[in-house]
Amino acid sequence: MLNLDNITHKQFLKKYWQKKPLLIKQGFPNFQNIIEPDELAGLALEEDFESRMVIGHMGDKGNWQLKTGPFREEDFASLPKENWTLLVNGVDRLIPEVGNLLNHFNFLPQWRVDDVMISYAPIGGSVGPHFDVYDVFLLQGKGRRKWTLTTKGCHEENYEQNIPLRLMKKFEVEQMFILDEGDVLYIPPYVGHHGVALTDDCMTYSFGYRGYATRELWDSFGEHIAEKEVKNYYQDPDWSDLHGTGEITEASIAQARIALKKLIDDPELFGQWFGSFVTELDQSAQAQYGMSEGDERLDKVSFFAELEMVACLERSAVCRFAYGKDVDGIYALFINGDKQNVEGISANLIQFICDERGFYSDKIMALCHSVEDKDFIFALYQELMIDFAEIERA
Repeated sequence: MLNLDNITHKQFLKKYWQKKPLLIKQGFPNFQNIIEPDELAGLALEEDFESRMVIGHMGDKGNWQLKTGPFREEDFASLPKENWTLLVNGVDRLIPEVGNLLNHFNFLPQWRVDDVMISYAPIGGSVGPHFDVYDVFLLQGKGRRKWTLTTKGCHEENYEQNIPLRLMKKFEVEQMFILDEGDVLYIPPYVGHHGVALTDDCMTYSFGYRGYATRELWDSFGEHIAEKEVKNYYQDPDWSDLHGTGEITEASIAQARIALKKLIDDPELFGQWFGSFVTELDQSAQAQYGMSEGDERLDKVSFFAELEMVACLERSAVCRFAYGKDVDGIYALFINGDKQNVEGISANLIQFICDERGFYSDKIMALCHSVEDKDFIFALYQELMIDFAEIERA
């Protein structure tokens, strides 16, 4: 787990999560960098990874440049010696050693995780002062970086105009931190931050958590209602004291609110939507999940024979798993935006595969108490949602 030193995970969640920043010195003690700069640049050449390059510095605001990958080797050959940053998203999905780092954050709901982005920068490299609408942990993987933070001016009106990046126009520094290798900086939503590389080969691992815009929630719930063909109608109020036939009365507005509230207050309808919503894959993950469709799968007998011989299974790093319980305590399982049929499946098995990213085969077999449980595990394997582990999970 992430080393919070003198505070507990519970204290962190109560005092800091989505409230205020926290510097965690040696959150990853003796951290060994996983990906070297040239390897990260190699990932940026591939279409499978979403990559960007930011060139510029605060002393020359008008000349910020943003380039998007996939890049070519010539793109790197023409870069200046200083003041640029390469960023590669979703590295955890295709590099198991990076995905393994997420286990250190298992005191937070897994379904809140977005991805792990890794950046590289020479001296002066930065993406400029900005704020995010999501939570992020910034792990210094290599070199040193200076971070300045502010809680002021974190709104849309404080963006620079006529540049390709969403940078803050005014940035009043309230805090400053120097991060060494293994240090972690937690930044909640709407806290401005500006990181500048102090050394060459400066690499930062960004563990991002999804931010949900209210409009996004509303639109998604509306689509869910349409798909389910929910029949729920507005009902008029009492018109007996109506004074003007052109008036939209407060009572009629209240009735519309009641009609919508009935949908939101339906625990089964709303719960099924939310489970699907938070596990839905983004476009990049959908493409990566489909990459393995041609892989040959073992038959059921061979799968369980192999399972007895290997030490560990793992969930697909691309897939998103979550479970919930209804008012009667019955489990529901959501994978990649779909509610799964888990009738007859052990509740302990459902919980286990959602709470753990990797699991020893003897443990998972101990939780398979029926033919249905074994069929369920095999079906997940067939659908590329779990597989035999490439590396031993932490």
